[in-house]
Amino acid sequence: MHHLFGSDARASAFRTLLRAAVVIATAFGLDLDPQQVAAIQLGIEALLQFGRTWHTKAV
Repeated sequence: MHHLFGSDARASAFRTLLRAAVVIATAFGLDLDPQQVAAIQLGIEALLQFGRTWHTKAV
């Protein structure tokens, strides 16, 4: 997990992958309204930011 959050580029790539997964899931069957999609994306962003902050040493 440390490797995932080890750099901004990796964290950004993972964030993009999760966003794409939500879009694909909604395109192929999940019946979510725009507010639900936004809530999922916000939750993912918060979890990633938490993980990035937790695994990055303070400077």
